Amino acid sequence: MSFILTKEAHEVDALGEHLTNNFEDFSKFCFKIMTGQKMLDVDYYSVLFETIQRMIDLESNRLIINIPPRAGKTLIISIFLPLFAWVRNPCGQTILTGFNSDVLAECSGYIRTIMSDPDFRRVFPDVEIDMNKKSIERLGTMSAGVIHAIPTSGKMTGKGCGALVEGFAGMMCIDDVIKPDDASSPTERNKINNRFSNTLLSRLATETTPLAIIMQRLHSDDLCGYLMTGGSSDTYDWLNIPGLIRKETGSAEWYKELIERYGYTHVKPILYDLGRDPSEYDEEGDSSFWSVRKTVKTLKGLKEKDPYTFYSQYMGEPVGKGNAALSDEDIGSYVDRKDYNIAYTFMTADTAATTKTYSDPTCAVLWGVTRCNKLLVLDAIVDKWEVPELIEAMRAFWRLHNVYDIHNPTLKPRGFYIEDKSSGLFLNQQFLKDGTVLVRPVPRDGTSNNDKFSRFMNAIPYFKEGRILLPKQHELFQYLRRELLGQSDLGNNTGHDDFADNVSDAVAVAFANERMSYADWS
Repeated sequence: MSFILTKEAHEVDALGEHLTNNFEDFSKFCFKIMTGQKMLDVDYYSVLFETIQRMIDLESNRLIINIPPRAGKTLIISIFLPLFAWVRNPCGQTILTGFNSDVLAECSGYIRTIMSDPDFRRVFPDVEIDMNKKSIERLGTMSAGVIHAIPTSGKMTGKGCGALVEGFAGMMCIDDVIKPDDASSPTERNKINNRFSNTLLSRLATETTPLAIIMQRLHSDDLCGYLMTGGSSDTYDWLNIPGLIRKETGSAEWYKELIERYGYTHVKPILYDLGRDPSEYDEEGDSSFWSVRKTVKTLKGLKEKDPYTFYSQYMGEPVGKGNAALSDEDIGSYVDRKDYNIAYTFMTADTAATTKTYSDPTCAVLWGVTRCNKLLVLDAIVDKWEVPELIEAMRAFWRLHNVYDIHNPTLKPRGFYIEDKSSGLFLNQQFLKDGTVLVRPVPRDGTSNNDKFSRFMNAIPYFKEGRILLPKQHELFQYLRRELLGQSDLGNNTGHDDFADNVSDAVAVAFANERMSYADWS
């Protein structure tokens, strides 16, 4: 006989009231029904449950959770949470979506199984299955509540989430929205990001209807990266639980470093402290997010053998897939240009005459070559312009630095090197015609150096020798650094290579007499 079924009515009512207000205990209750077993106590589960509880209590309505694979995220967010929405309000409507239709079908099946259990029915008699709405994609209650379990690429017409009532009454749950194999494709990433903005957001009943995205990171420009850099203009509460836990993990300083590294602008970090005993950390100060799942030794082995999977999926720090061209240690920086004796300056630009969200921005850079033959980034601009704004932006950048200094006459730029292709071809023609910019067209097509990554590889020795330096105090320092770290033999992890192209051209200009085989552009 079931333990619940033997309880008195007032005891069942008290239990129901408690579970209706406590998502963690509700999840443990459902887990016992599903498996017949007690749910394991894992310390990061408490952080996860507390975070979701705040959203349930309407203290947050935009949430991103990054967590390693097989950490219980689907169980909690795609099974227990949609069902909990009905417990709070049986008329609630939830959309459950992700890339894997089989997983969605399983989640829908588990929800139906839990609802059909005698213990569940006695504790929550108002949450009754509508027999006319019990398909895999559409599960309903007798109170007009609906759970839609639809693949991200599926039809969303006529489907919605949330309800025009007070309190928590449904939401949108997004669980792993893109396939790992598709994450390296700009086309597939853009498809998902655009579908989110153009379709998924329109399914919310109100602007305050909760939206939770829980996923492992696969690329810096995946849906999480897109949203955390302002893709939808909303600001998201962000919880990142990595595979390797250190004492500082979850602190404000720890989040701050990640935010600066990736240029996140639309996040509010959720701080936490797992409070682990010092004995749980190894001699290097690391402990596993869940040692039963992955030991520290296993995680560090993964780090050595497969850095992409380790950093992206297990640490929430997406890196380039393939062989990275540069490491952290390769990218040098400086604080004050006055510390260097600059021999001459020049400019480069990688241009794009479009403001489309999926396109590269235009990047223009002022370079300085020192008398000890180092190459310094002195200034840079990055933005997206349409013609004619692009023309004026490049003119303005040239005018800003094309100033004669009687004390340093060599600092007047020797020229503005612009790729003689696409929008750059138009700029070169315009500036050669009107004479407003001393332009030096950079040939591309028909040369042996037409491949972008091959050109960038020419710059690698100079980085490793410490001869290319970035300005640490510049507002774009982290942006430029991040793009460099994202260059790999399988493409660029950031989704952009505008600064990397500038580097390739600058190295050709500054060091052509040393190792380069570039044509003489002047």
